Amino acid sequence: MTDEAEALCADCGLCCNGTLFVSVAVDEAAATRLRVRLPVVDTSEGPVLPLPCAGLEGVRCRLYPDRPDRCRTFVCELRRDLEDGRVSSDDARRLVDATRALAASVATRLPVGMAWWTALPKLERARTELAPDRLELLAAIEELARRIRTRFWQ
Repeated sequence: MTDEAEALCADCGLCCNGTLFVSVAVDEAAATRLRVRLPVVDTSEGPVLPLPCAGLEGVRCRLYPDRPDRCRTFVCELRRDLEDGRVSSDDARRLVDATRALAASVATRLPVGMAWWTALPKLERARTELAPDRLELLAAIEELARRIRTRFWQ
């Protein structure tokens, strides 16, 4: 891990704010430790930490030293590209900033509580019947999905 890559992660927050994931699976030991400070939800698959994470302040994790293993080990494609020299630090930061802005823009145009990944298939199915503003929203969600799939998901 480079200092540049670590700084990029600390200033990103997309994996914690609900843009990339719905929740983070945690083991029982982590769930017990985290329940004191965060809402942990028990599911049939085991305990999860719902996202956006309640431990997130802005884009920074206030529980960073005590974060779950999955959070500790997640490395997005953009970070890998930065560490391997396939993207510059400046370009990586611009992409993070633009993706965060796009995600925020999409979120403000969706019904409260609806995630972009839920809206995408609904809008795609209705594409031929959408009003221009909804077509614009669909295009923004498709761009967000493309960025996430190619630059942030492992």
